Amino acid sequence: MYNLAFVYLMKGRQTKSPAHFREAARLFSTVLHKDPSKVEPYFYLGMLYENGLGVDQDHTTTLRYYKKAASLGYVKGYTKCGDLLYSGKGCGKRDKSEAIRCYQRAA
Repeated sequence: MYNLAFVYLMKGRQTKSPAHFREAARLFSTVLHKDPSKVEPYFYLGMLYENGLGVDQDHTTTLRYYKKAASLGYVKGYTKCGDLLYSGKGCGKRDKSEAIRCYQRAA
């Protein structure tokens, strides 16, 4: 199912079709419901929420998904957490020191 979700994500990127992004989000969520130890679906859901692709843009949800990906060791998750914390999106205020810690973990 993860592979199918990724296919819909790629189709969405090629066609800019909200329907493809919605289906990718639905499938990634289903994958995580069945196996919450999967890492990449958290990251991709964060990306979809960050950009409002197939779902409503929501930086709080974005940060939650990126943090989960990072907590499971996904380096890109640390980088994206750092970006959001540095900008203040998803957490209400900028947290440069925590952002730097995220970037250091990613490095």
